[in-house]
Amino acid sequence: MNFATAWLRTIEVHPELGSTNDRALELCGQPDKLPALVVAERQTAGRGRQGAVWFAPEGSLTFSLAVRPAAWGISLAQWPALSLTTAIAVADAVQPLLPASMPAQIKWPNDVFVTGRKLAGILLESAPTTSDALVIGVGLNVNGALASAGEQAPLGVTLEELTGRTHSIDALLENFIAAFDQRAAQLGASDEELAVEWNRQSLLTNRDVIIDLGAERVSGRCVGLANNGALRLATASGERALHSGAVASW
Repeated sequence: MNFATAWLRTIEVHPELGSTNDRALELCGQPDKLPALVVAERQTAGRGRQGAVWFAPEGSLTFSLAVRPAAWGISLAQWPALSLTTAIAVADAVQPLLPASMPAQIKWPNDVFVTGRKLAGILLESAPTTSDALVIGVGLNVNGALASAGEQAPLGVTLEELTGRTHSIDALLENFIAAFDQRAAQLGASDEELAVEWNRQSLLTNRDVIIDLGAERVSGRCVGLANNGALRLATASGERALHSGAVASW
């Protein structure tokens, strides 16, 4: 792989891994290896948020970044917003390949959708070995079809299904790496234009949603995303800002 960016210190490409996030978490214990990129041509035990299984059919792009967010000026309080920031970087990478009638949209807190179907998912995990490193896992459906994905098939979609042609996985990854570097710098600088992009591409805005917070479920209408990445929800008792949660219905 020839990356136009030089900020990565370590790049690992594995024919097969259980989870790229697990390998990236291991690398967090080796400070001289960071920032690191771990790519799996085949991932056998990928996972999503809250322990969900991430199915990665052949032709998918599955990778993880092990980074120190402070390198971009990102404070600990801003870490949760890295999920949306990563989603925007994914959208940056795929949008040039899509027709203008198919905008890539971000579904708070961690997915990328096109035409109402899931194209990519993102998982952030803190490193247990150090307090200043974070792992960002991405699963992107690129080539092939999701007919073999079982229950995921009706909701998921690949770039090939959307465009009718195959795409270079290496080129997509290179474009994402460059986009992530730029978007992370925006987050670290508290650039308000980043939040403008979140809102412009927000899938849930103006939709009635139910958010599962674990101890409770909150229903209301999404009125946008706050500058810190929180979901702004208009409820019967007033507006609430939700910093985490799972979208149970939308």
